[in-house]
Amino acid sequence: AAVPQAARDYQAFSRLRRPYQILMRVALLEYARTGNLAYFGYSGHLLLKKIQHFVRVRLLAPVDLRIRTTMSRLDIGKEEAEGYIRGVDEERTRWARFMYGRDIRDPGLYDICINMEEAELVTGRETYTYEVGASAHAGTVLLEGPYLEPEEKERVMAVADGVPGVKKVEYRPGYAPTMEFLPS
Repeated sequence: AAVPQAARDYQAFSRLRRPYQILMRVALLEYARTGNLAYFGYSGHLLLKKIQHFVRVRLLAPVDLRIRTTMSRLDIGKEEAEGYIRGVDEERTRWARFMYGRDIRDPGLYDICINMEEAELVTGRETYTYEVGASAHAGTVLLEGPYLEPEEKERVMAVADGVPGVKKVEYRPGYAPTMEFLPS
């Protein structure tokens, strides 16, 4: 029986996978040798073994922001933007699985994952100047920071309360050394 064209194309491309990986790894390592490498992409970090001075970061943008940005950039409606984003995400996931045998959505592949919805305190127009730290566990968020005026405290509490999954928000005045998000 004849082999379908799609199967032949897949087999041909599969033979190119290893040389591609080797050449891309060499190119990334050449840049890394200079000590000035910042790679922005979706799967290049899978090419390099764990190297002590490399930090692998995954940024998770809020869905609403991705939709608005896609609508604006492509001049399309909301439903079309949602479909486009879904398709792009699926394609990137399939590509990484085919090329590297890994799921790029796996948090274990990164040194840190930052959910930008949870970063609202430091990016929000009304709260970015406050030195407020946050820790979260099982839906409870503890905010720590300097003494705030009642309206400032209310603003900070409202921002934290607006993050999906937050069930309770507490504020403790004091020094705010860090932002820490623990697994639920």
